[in-house]
Order: sequence, then C-alpha cells, then structure tokens
Amino acid sequence: MLRSSFSASSLIVTAWVVLGLVVTLLGTSTAGASSQELVVVPGTCGPDARLPLQVGTPVDCFFRLQTGVDASQLANLAPRIVGAGVAAENRASCTITSDDEGPLLACGNFGGVTMINGTNDVTLEIGNRRYENAASFITEQGSPDTYRLVPVWDGREPVALPNTPIRFAQRGPLLATQVVQFAIAPRESGTTDISADGVLQVSPALRVDNGNGSELHVGFDVPPGRYRVWPCDGPACEPVPGGFGFQVLPATLAEVIPGHNDALRDRINIVMGAEISQTDSIDRAADLLGLNGPWLTDKDLFHGLFAIEPLASHRDRFNFWTVTEPLQWDGALADTEGWNPSEIFGLPSTVTVTLVADRDDQSSEAPIRTDPGFGGVRLEVQRGDDQATALGPTAQVLAHEMGHAIFKLHDEYAVPATVPGSEIPVIGAPNCAPDRATARQWWGDLAGSVDPFAAQVLADRASRGLPAEPVPGARLENLVTIDLVAGGCYQAADLATAIRPSIDSLMNSEIPVFGAVNRRAVQTVLDTITNDPLVVPAPTPPALTPVPEPVTPGAVEPGPVPSVPDVATASQPPPTPRETPQTSASESAASPNSSTAEAKADRTRLRVAGGVLFVLAGLILIGWGARNNVGNLRR
Repeated sequence: MLRSSFSASSLIVTAWVVLGLVVTLLGTSTAGASSQELVVVPGTCGPDARLPLQVGTPVDCFFRLQTGVDASQLANLAPRIVGAGVAAENRASCTITSDDEGPLLACGNFGGVTMINGTNDVTLEIGNRRYENAASFITEQGSPDTYRLVPVWDGREPVALPNTPIRFAQRGPLLATQVVQFAIAPRESGTTDISADGVLQVSPALRVDNGNGSELHVGFDVPPGRYRVWPCDGPACEPVPGGFGFQVLPATLAEVIPGHNDALRDRINIVMGAEISQTDSIDRAADLLGLNGPWLTDKDLFHGLFAIEPLASHRDRFNFWTVTEPLQWDGALADTEGWNPSEIFGLPSTVTVTLVADRDDQSSEAPIRTDPGFGGVRLEVQRGDDQATALGPTAQVLAHEMGHAIFKLHDEYAVPATVPGSEIPVIGAPNCAPDRATARQWWGDLAGSVDPFAAQVLADRASRGLPAEPVPGARLENLVTIDLVAGGCYQAADLATAIRPSIDSLMNSEIPVFGAVNRRAVQTVLDTITNDPLVVPAPTPPALTPVPEPVTPGAVEPGPVPSVPDVATASQPPPTPRETPQTSASESAASPNSSTAEAKADRTRLRVAGGVLFVLAGLILIGWGARNNVGNLRR
C-alpha cells in the first residue's frame, strides 16, 4: 500500500517536473522564433558622431546585427529608413556591409533641408518590423552667435576635384580680423567615427568678394574620397557645429568616345556619373546617349538623344564625359538653381547626368532652370531580366529629360487629377501656352508642319522588320502635326486649359520625335554653340580681403580625444568609439525599441522562474501525498 502510494506520487511529481521543463523550453523557443530582434538599436548616425551636423547634410546610419542573425536573410527583408526628423521623405535603402567588428546594416545618404534644427529621430523598417527611434542625429544651423556658413550648393553634399575650393556663403556677422579655419577629416563609409588617422588638414578660409557678398573658400589637398569639413575656432582649432560632407572626385574624366572630345572648343559638355549600384550602367553611356544609333530589342526600337534629329547631326557641338569613380551620394550632382557644375569640372556649358537605381517612390527628373545655365538630370536606370532590353526605354527617358535640362522644353503630357497641383498647368515657352492666342504667337507660323525626322523613324522601323507605326492604332505623322491641341502640360486631363503644339512628341509620351515647335527651340540652342576654339581670357585674380596668419596644424595642441588630437578640446564629449553600434543595458532601457539580448535574458529568467514554481508545486504535492499515506498506514 505504501509502495503503491509513493509510486503514484512519484508519477505526479514527474509529470509536474516534465511539464515545467516543457513550458520553460517552449517559452524560450517561442520567444526566439517570434520576437528575435534583428539589429541592435539604437544605431549610430554620422558622418561624425561627435558634432552636430549642418541641416541638409546627407546622413548615414549603421546598425549592428544581433548575434545569430543571417545577413543574407536580413537583406531579403528590404531594410530601409522610412523617416527622419519631421519628414517621411527622408528615406534610404539599406545594405549589408561589415567592419572589424562584424556585419553591419548600413543605411546611407538620406536627409535634406526638411531636417529639424535639433534632434532628428530615425525610423527603421525591416520586413514587417518597425523600429521607432532606431537611431538619432543632431543638426544645427552653423554658429548663429557669431557667423553661419551656408554652402553655395544649397546644403547638398557636393563634389569637387582635387585642389578646387569648397565654397561657403557667409551669414551673420564676421569680423574682418577674425580667422576662420576649417578642419578636414575622412568620412568613412563603414563607420560614423572620425578616422583613426585623425584630422588631415587644418586650412584657413580665403575671403572672396564675388559681387553678391562675401564668400569663404576652403582649400584642401587630399586624394579622391569622401570627407567631412567643419569650422573651428581659436589657436587650438576647436570644432564648432556646422560641418558638411563632400566628395573629392579624380581630376581626370573619361571620354565616352575616345578621341571625340575637345575641351578647348565651344561645346556643351555632358558629364555622366553613377551611384555605386550603377557602375555597370555607366559603361553603357554611349548607348544611353544614343551615340551608337537606335537601340533594337526583340520588342521595339528605341532612340537615345543623339539618335534623334537635330542632335544626331550636331554631335560635334558636344563633349561626352564620364566620372571614373562612383558617386557616394546620388544627389551629389543634383541640379539646384544657381549651382554651376562648370565650376566643379572646369568645363564651360556643363550638363550633368546622374545614373541611379530604379525606385518605386521616385522617378527620373530634370528641373527646368530659369537662369541661363543648363540643368542636371537624375536618371533612374530601368532594370529587367535582360538588361539590354531595359536599356532602350532608359535611353528614351534620358532623351526626354535632356529636353528639360538643355533646351528648357516643358512636359506636354496630362497627369491624373490626384497629382498635387494638377489643376494648374505648367506654362512656358516654347511648347506650353496658357491660351490659343498665345499659342498662335509662339508657333502659329508652324501650323500644319511635320518634323521631317518622323519619316526617318518609320524607315528605321521598317528596315528592321518592326511594325511601321511606333504607336499602335495611330499614324506618327498625324501625332506630330503642329496644331493647337488643348490639354496636357502637366495638368489634369479633364481640365485641358493649356495649349500644346501636337497630339504627341518626345516631351509627351517619349516617342522619338521632337515635333517642329520643339525642334526649332532645340536648333536655336545648337546655333549658339559654335564649336570654335575657345578664347580664354587672361585670368583676373579676385579681390581678396587679407586675413591674419593662419594657425598651422602642427601648432594645434592635442586635446583629450586621442583619435583627433588637432581639434578636440576638454569641453567636447569624447568621440563615439568603434563599438558605437553596440548599446549598453542602460541605453536599452531608455529606448522604447531597445529589445536587446539583455531584454531577452529578462524574459528567459521569467520563464525559468515559472518553471521552478511548477517544480515547487510538485514537491508540495509529494509531501502532502506522503503525509496522507503514512496516516492511512497508522490507521
């Protein structure tokens, strides 16, 4: 009797113990499967974790991968920055990189003038996971108490060639006797710290009066790469907020057509660069520009800009260059009003083209500048299973965008009524008139005319065995006949108050014909380019304001930051170490998204404690069962 009673109690105890262990193990396993964190948050943002950034500086953020996370699987979840500061448009895609510590999630080159002055919180998405306050960075508007420095490139990260200055416009008071110095250090793509090599140079700013106010020119002598420049004060070159990133490009551009270019002649210079993901596309620059003629695929025939007349007959008015190093930021050559790429590359009449990856939330663009200069093109390179097939449509898009950048032609297509501002057309000569009377003034003399290149397009298609008409169900000649056509010009289709020259054209649905009105405008620009030898006037040195003798880097006393002895001071916080992507337990607790290994350990301990409670309950039952059985035996 006693033996059997104890056997039953043992079974009960065993069941409780097993149940406790199972619950504990299942709880831990479930936690690992359902809530495993992928990256360590908060991450770090830069280019320099020690100092506030100037508003508008492109920002990189880095996140250390959690232990055991497979980098390739993480990449398949399309990690991305979906907001920073107050702007949801501050977006960036992320890639997997690594440093000496291991793999990193790098989300680079986002930001803009929509940053707030102060702390900007970053939101990260990985698959269906959303990390609010995943990282942060601080921005400041220069040094408002003394002077504020604004780069003439409107806050964008610029590019420069070796030994060309970075230009700052002065805002606020700056004493004529005040020495303004700048420290220059590497901005490494894999970390937010200042390089272990420290400051490369400390350079005095040269004051230049450009006729519109005083500018500060910062000279440097560094090899191609990506750098950070920021002002510093005093004999120790103490850093102050207001730094910027910039990229130094190689001094030599490559010719697209060997032997064609002549930089000493009056020509338009087309300079094409590419972000890192498009380095293979820039090797096809000649095809993208149409310099090899129309591009034939198994589906259609596509015309790049220089396969379309009148450009095809005027290639001698152009030089074609490519940048030999990838651009670290796809906005480096972006067009802004007043920005002159000729100053960067030392070439007259420069038009820039930046090849970028095809993104769902952006599109190719080329703003029409209101000043006499040429614009720049941001070209999304279409991708497909067969890159040769995708190249043709991209080339035709580039031809359309060049119509904006070089010849100031307006969009002639209509847009959905849901597009902001679509109730008002974009009006401007030569091809988008506000009314019929204006249209008659602009192109009434061309009414009924047809661009002769339309016949060449039909012949090209027929010679290659393609259907004669590029637009099914319509005759090309009718589409490009000049008339007064209502609608389009970036207005909603149901409003149709603007007047355009033809039913279709290159500036509408990108068929490879300008149309007579647009072709005349193109020819007018081409006639201003002579291809004659340039008459280079003797250089006139600018009027310079003398500045005091600058402090040389060797005279700068080291501060408490060992990695940057030339600029750090005792009052500055220490630089973020290389382990910055890691976070402490106290930092994790302070962040709403700090679901780190420490948090996991807490959850695991709770589950173990629950299992222990189960076991204790089983032991209590043992005692209770034994006590009852002994009592029964005594009775």
